[in-house]
Amino acid sequence: MAVCLAVAFPIYFAAASYSYTGFGIQGRHTLPFIVVLPLLVGEALRRGSARLPARLYARLFAGAALVTGIVQFVAWWTDAHHYAVGANGPWWFFGTAQWSPPGGWAVWALVVGSGSLVLALCWATPSLLRVRRASAAHSE
Repeated sequence: MAVCLAVAFPIYFAAASYSYTGFGIQGRHTLPFIVVLPLLVGEALRRGSARLPARLYARLFAGAALVTGIVQFVAWWTDAHHYAVGANGPWWFFGTAQWSPPGGWAVWALVVGSGSLVLALCWATPSLLRVRRASAAHSE
């Protein structure tokens, strides 16, 4: 149900708002509905984690962490590209940027890349410990 709502709402909202106001839809209008979906899934997994096999739970957590890290980096890169060279500029914009933040793009790409990598790999310790604890509990 939540997936259907997250997909359908922007379509219906765009049709309804454009037909009455003449203005197109913007991300800020639909973001709350789209953000609710991963939060809802995460809460459902947290509440139902005791009923899931430990290995499946660890794999779901690892997959979510990996996807989240990648999505965060791609979102930052897309936004940085827009500000550096505009929508039609080259995707590798470090040498051709018309605007750059304090410290330059390379510094911020390193910071964001490091943060995204940590986020993508945050699954390693908690999920492995959970699997180890579950395995130890089953062997006793």
